[in-house]
Formats: sequence, C-alpha cells, structure tokens
Amino acid sequence: MLSAHACPEWPYENTRVVVLSQGEVTLPPKLRGNVDVLAGDPVLIVAQLAPQGLKHLYIDGGQTIQSFLAAGLINEITVTRIPVLLGQGIPLFSQLGEERNLCLIDSSACDNGFVQSRYQVLA
Repeated sequence: MLSAHACPEWPYENTRVVVLSQGEVTLPPKLRGNVDVLAGDPVLIVAQLAPQGLKHLYIDGGQTIQSFLAAGLINEITVTRIPVLLGQGIPLFSQLGEERNLCLIDSSACDNGFVQSRYQVLA
C-alpha cells in the first residue's frame, strides 16, 4: 500500500503543461505557474508554442484530438484500449470529416488487459 506521501504533489514537475479550453478555466492556486491555459485555432496554438522550443506535443481529449487531426498537426497516434465497455460518451474519432490512413508502428498488451497501439498518420 502506498502512503499519501509516496506521490509527488505535482507529477509533471519537469514537464510543460498547457491546458487547451474554449471556456473559462480557473486554476487552483497550487497549479498557477505550473500550467498555462490557451485557446484558439490549433495552427495558431502550435505557432505560438514552437518558438518556445516545444516541438513534440501530447494532445489529449476527443474534440481536441479531432481538431488537431483536421488541421494536419498530428503525425503519430497512440490508442490505448481498456477492457471496459462504456454505455455512452463522445467517440474519439467521430467528426474527422474524411478518412485518415494509419500505419501501425507498434502494439503491445499489458498484464492488466490494456492494449496499446502506436500509429503513424499517413498524408
């Protein structure tokens, strides 16, 4: 059993964290200075982050992933399948507008039943 002291207070201590949101975001006081909040067009967001040396971005969230894919800004996708059937939710790839071809890079299964596959997004 892990004690409450075994986990760091902020697990992303050496990682730049940017929250993308179209709505108002109020950060808890302990996260201010550790998290930036941006909104807008994915192309403009990438253009804003690139001069800061950010070249490899981790994009998460169904609608955010869809907007970055539509803008042609994602070159690799990692899909993790968890052995639970959800009764409802937002489909991850429901609004792409066009078919996207992928090439499998790697796939692996974990003891807990998770299956993770990495794909290259083809032009």
